[in-house]
Amino acid sequence: MPETGDPAPPRAAATARDARGGPAGAAGSGGGSGVASAEGDVSGEQAIAGEGATTAGPAHRGVPSAEPPWRFGDLDRRGRVVALVLAALLVLPFGWSATRALRDGYRPSGDEALIALRTHDVLSRRPPLVGQPSTSDLYSPVRTNHPGPIAFWLFALPQRVAGPAVAQAFGAALVNALAVLTAAWAALRRAGPGVALGAAALIAAATWAQGTAVLSDPISSNLGGFAFLAVASCAWALLRGDVRLAPLAAFWASFTAQQHLGIVLPTAVVTVVGLAGLSAVLVRRWRAVHPDAGRRVPPDRHARVAAGDRRRHDLRWLAWTGVLVALLWAPVAIQQATGDPGNLTQIIRFSRRSDRPILGWGRGLDQALRAVGSPSLFWRADVTGGQLNVEVPAAGAVAGVAVLALLAVVAVVARRRRPELASLAAIGLAVTAAGLWNGANLLEGIEADRVNLFRWMWTAAIVAWLTLAWAGLSLAGRLARRDLPVVVRRSAPALVALALLAGTVGAFSSRSRDDERRDKDLFGIEGDIATEVRARLPGRGRYLVVADGPLATLSVAPALALDLEQRGWSVEVPAAVAPSYGERRRYRRGTVRGVVVVRSALGTLGPAPGTIVGRAQLNPRFDALATLLEPLVRGQRIVLRRDVEARLRRIGMPPFERYGTELRISDLGRRPALELRQTVVARGLAAGALESPRLPPDLVRQLAESLREGSPLAWDQNVIEARLLTPAEYEAWRS
Repeated sequence: MPETGDPAPPRAAATARDARGGPAGAAGSGGGSGVASAEGDVSGEQAIAGEGATTAGPAHRGVPSAEPPWRFGDLDRRGRVVALVLAALLVLPFGWSATRALRDGYRPSGDEALIALRTHDVLSRRPPLVGQPSTSDLYSPVRTNHPGPIAFWLFALPQRVAGPAVAQAFGAALVNALAVLTAAWAALRRAGPGVALGAAALIAAATWAQGTAVLSDPISSNLGGFAFLAVASCAWALLRGDVRLAPLAAFWASFTAQQHLGIVLPTAVVTVVGLAGLSAVLVRRWRAVHPDAGRRVPPDRHARVAAGDRRRHDLRWLAWTGVLVALLWAPVAIQQATGDPGNLTQIIRFSRRSDRPILGWGRGLDQALRAVGSPSLFWRADVTGGQLNVEVPAAGAVAGVAVLALLAVVAVVARRRRPELASLAAIGLAVTAAGLWNGANLLEGIEADRVNLFRWMWTAAIVAWLTLAWAGLSLAGRLARRDLPVVVRRSAPALVALALLAGTVGAFSSRSRDDERRDKDLFGIEGDIATEVRARLPGRGRYLVVADGPLATLSVAPALALDLEQRGWSVEVPAAVAPSYGERRRYRRGTVRGVVVVRSALGTLGPAPGTIVGRAQLNPRFDALATLLEPLVRGQRIVLRRDVEARLRRIGMPPFERYGTELRISDLGRRPALELRQTVVARGLAAGALESPRLPPDLVRQLAESLREGSPLAWDQNVIEARLLTPAEYEAWRS
């Protein structure tokens, strides 16, 4: 890390050399503590003011240079090879995530199928102008969509070429991989190889902790997670006046903000901080232009060459940034201008409603302190939203406050000697404050239990702990008055490479809950049903697809609609779900050739009109065994063993899951059909959690073993059926 062995930033040294009219020599370390010239010593504050190059001269001392301190090309050959190897190791898990998904039979299902349908519409006459519908209507009369359709537009052409499964999985993986590369590259550009190594190690740990499934997940609430890390990294560069990164910052901020309402506030806050810093630097830089800028000034030992007039250069980059922002937000602006009402108007109305059931500032503070107070986010796997959204323990609160206090101290104390470090600390504080604000406004209910809405916490942890590690090593170097031993400096890249390699191997071999796709056990079933339905349809044309039941509504029907559209059929859906499927698919009487009703239930389905054209059941063997056990527990008094907690712990259940399992087993007498088909109940029974009534050991063992054949339930249902109705039959059935 800097102050422990990185050479002085080449761009900073070059600036100092130009300032003195002669060559500059490195003095110190990676953060650049100063340069020396043939004319005499020039202090770091005069020449480069820390890591970042500044404009020399008393009239504009401390103004950050337009040139970044580091560039990839400044590394020697060995350094470039190491950087490329580390970059490859950093992104390999993302590629493996998408590859594993396709190997497991991945096909867009549920929300992912709806996203693929909207992506399909980009190249139609009615392209999407906003994101998917949000859940705001569950909490208020105001219906909103997520801000923008940017992901649909980015994936549209790949989906037409490669199909929905490949485009969605590899598209999401590519976006996330580019986001982490942006973060690592920004660290190299602003602070040098040492800090970049530290950033890469922390990013790899955070990647592993979140599981491999999310690395290629196109769901909007997940797709903004790694992108937000890129936003924070670009904001750091903007804070130091790196105007060339403004277009990149604009892309990542636009992409992230358009994904999901749950990430808009953190993105906006961090972006505003970066833009405020950039504005301040540009004003100072432009005011520092000497009247003789651009003229040849005879070198003199008492003179400084004033900064050249870079206003045209800066304005050109800002202009391109404005053009890019206009393009990225054009669909949103069009909808806002033509919609009645506009989606942005609806979002503002919803956010201003006082009757929203929000978590409040106390819970937001708990989230912020948990994010930075402990590095456990880097090694805890299978973390749930419920675990992140609970009261932080006293020790964790103290640690979180201490970390925030240290960040504030670094931001103030290092402002002159190490402005890059101080700026990173400021970004860490901004991310944490934005997360606190966002967490306080998070809606109570199902939203508060979704880990998707807490992805910002890993960004806060990465920035905070990178800052503290950098500051700690810099302070240690100053106190020791020497750099780290050569062997330590030279072995650091190898150690980080080994850490990244371990994370990559872990991603390839891990099979925990966060490594599995949500609808994995439905992929094959949905494909079979789609094949059966296509074979039984009387011909191509326009068909109405209707869902009846949670499993049908939330997973199977969207997958079927996508399959039909991709293969040349046209699909319409009832008006109530048209916003999710795309308004162009809204059902109009007299326009469809037939109606496909997708039904789902637990156990058996009731009678319905039409002809069965597809049917499937999740894990039939498990269902048969559960049916044999039902009469043995129905109406019985359920007694758990006294050591039930220890038994569940021995089979690897985390605390929150143990509690839920105990509740479900206790409810066997009242709801045997549902509870016996829960995976956790089958595992708990096999672990001996039930004292009374006594169940046949062989049946219990077989029930647990049959879990290897797939999940017994999805959305608490296990039977799926597709029926073909005529339009007249459907209208009669609906009435």
